Amino acid sequence: MSEPQEEPAASNGNPEQETHPPQGDSAHADTSAPQEWVAVTKDIVNYDAMFRTSQPEVKLRRIRRFNTYEVLDSDLDDLDLASQEEKHSLAFASLSLGGLISTVASWIGSSVDDPKAIAVYVAATLVLLIAGVYFATTWARQRRKHQDLLQRIKTQTATFEETTVPQ
Repeated sequence: MSEPQEEPAASNGNPEQETHPPQGDSAHADTSAPQEWVAVTKDIVNYDAMFRTSQPEVKLRRIRRFNTYEVLDSDLDDLDLASQEEKHSLAFASLSLGGLISTVASWIGSSVDDPKAIAVYVAATLVLLIAGVYFATTWARQRRKHQDLLQRIKTQTATFEETTVPQ
């Protein structure tokens, strides 16, 4: 026995009611049989209340004091050079110490009895250790130099303050 067929529900401009075709695979559906249309009722949701968008808020205040820093071109060049040297030293220190860890791990994991292979492991370990320590100390020195330069620039300050009282 077949179920009674419903006609497609007209929307009549009512936003609460829409019509949708039945769910299923449309490629394998029997196209000769009439399709059922189902009226779906949506709940009205106040999306504005749920998802409040922030409105831009502008606050105007009087600036009573501001600091300026006098920075010379030579200071900027020194800062740029110190920053580059710091980055390069850190990169080479990371590379050297990573290679050192890898070499030591492979030396421990291998069962090498050949004196030439042991000499290569010892030489690689010593070279990477010395390079890692050198680049790590260079990085620390350049980092201190960079911070000292920033402090020196911050001491070259001029402060402007408002002397009148607003009415």
